[in-house]
Amino acid sequence: NYHGLYQPGNILQSWSPETRKVISHGFPPLSGQRFVSALWGDDDKLYLGTHPFGHLVSFDPEHDQWADHGCQAPAPIIP
Repeated sequence: NYHGLYQPGNILQSWSPETRKVISHGFPPLSGQRFVSALWGDDDKLYLGTHPFGHLVSFDPEHDQWADHGCQAPAPIIP
């Protein structure tokens, strides 16, 4: 599961039904962000969107590593 908590939330955790243990995978490499949505990629990484700055982050469970793929939102439109 992932917790969309207010900072310092956003800790990613997984649960193993075999061992019945919760494992903490820590925080994404960003501050001031919250998880918005998550999905598994074809590369077996978990991809998560963030709010409010629209970053895409991924977590590689095989290597227990986070990656920040940058802001995916368009620049603000200021009239």
